[in-house]
Amino acid sequence: MPTLISAASVRPGGGVTVAVCAGCVAVLVAVQLVGLNARALQENHAISQKKAALAVAFQAAFPNVKNVYDAPAQAQREIDALRAAAGRPGDNDIETLLQAAESAWPQTHSPVDSLKFEQNKLTLPAAGWTPPEIERFSTQLRGAGVDATFADGKVQLTHHRGPALGGKKA
Repeated sequence: MPTLISAASVRPGGGVTVAVCAGCVAVLVAVQLVGLNARALQENHAISQKKAALAVAFQAAFPNVKNVYDAPAQAQREIDALRAAAGRPGDNDIETLLQAAESAWPQTHSPVDSLKFEQNKLTLPAAGWTPPEIERFSTQLRGAGVDATFADGKVQLTHHRGPALGGKKA
């Protein structure tokens, strides 16, 4: 029966030579590396199967998308396109910010005579507002998922950042 340690490698005092110990350690490290690589291959295969299943499910939900490369972003684009085709405003559309502003606008102030909408931000004039009006307006908008930032006689409205794909707003 072959053994790793032969009688010739044992010292007279009963110890094993350094070369034999180093050889044993090298064999153990090699076995460990082979095992880790085998496990990594299994994990990569499992990930590939999950990606393939996700692509199949995604294409079942959105048949007009041929190549799936970023499922969450592509799904959001498809949902936005469907919502727009149905004539319903999305979270980043001017309509939702205007509706929020209108619902919280102080009755003591006249309607706005100008507005600016850039990069999903709506800016409205708010000169002459008192601190209680600002606080009330901000609080009401926060409940609707909209942030209000006041500066230089203007208010800038933006949507809270929430989870993708129609999740609840923060």
